[in-house]
Amino acid sequence: MHLNKKASSAKRLIIFILITTIFLIVISTSFIKDTNPVYIRDTNPTCLTLLMITPTISVLLTKIITKETLKDSILLPNIKKNKKNYALSYLIIPLIAYSGAVIFFILFPHTFNPLLSKFASQYHLYTIKEYLKSIFFIIPACLLINPLGGLLSCFGEEYAWRGYLLTNLCNIFSKKTSIILTGLIWGLWHAPIIYTGYNYGTDQKFLGILMMIIFCSTMNIILSYSLFKTKTIWIPVVIHASINGIDKYTPVYMFGSRFIKYNYFIGPNLVGLIGGSGLIVLAILFYVKIKNKSLIKFNSKKGV
Repeated sequence: MHLNKKASSAKRLIIFILITTIFLIVISTSFIKDTNPVYIRDTNPTCLTLLMITPTISVLLTKIITKETLKDSILLPNIKKNKKNYALSYLIIPLIAYSGAVIFFILFPHTFNPLLSKFASQYHLYTIKEYLKSIFFIIPACLLINPLGGLLSCFGEEYAWRGYLLTNLCNIFSKKTSIILTGLIWGLWHAPIIYTGYNYGTDQKFLGILMMIIFCSTMNIILSYSLFKTKTIWIPVVIHASINGIDKYTPVYMFGSRFIKYNYFIGPNLVGLIGGSGLIVLAILFYVKIKNKSLIKFNSKKGV
């Protein structure tokens, strides 16, 4: 019975990864040009949103092919049991994320100059008073409003990577091994986007892909732990949306001098080693707390 469960999960994963890869290739060819890379966040956000939804579409197609039930216990929000966890996910995680930027600006104080930031330039802010008045509205928007707009697209990723890939891997390997594998696969899935210059620029594209794998592996630990702890996919969705909510107002954009060339592999944005140090520390703490059992019990599935 145990061997049959492993074989079934392996078959599902092969089909799921194949379908996801096909979607990735088809959509990626619409925005990758070797001689003229584009930043799809700014030039084609619809394409990026569509790409984020395709993993869950791949799950649904896989379930149809393998005759699995579409019902899944982790789709229940379990709000009553997780009120505190929702609040922490929505507010505390983004603050932890910004802690890395604080460390970066302390280590490199010459880069911190809000009045010379792209944000100040775009909104014609020439005094500290004008600047503070503006961020008084912007920061709450980043934390409270922006995540709401990203819930659907983040669900498109979370239900697939954590809710399906991770849980099926847990039927084959230990939890900790499954988390490592999920992080690597999730990071590699971002490779075409990173190749266009997203997050790290176009100077060192393959180093950017490696850094994205590190970032995704870090975030995957946090998201996976939250799934194991709360038994609902909606906590990882909220965390993902909250992190993405500050993506349009990055530390560089808000606080860094626009006349300095930043090494995004280091920071101050979340995807850098120092910029993301708060998330790295949290991921290490969560990884240590995960109990290394081979099977995940709360997400049983039927099918071949």
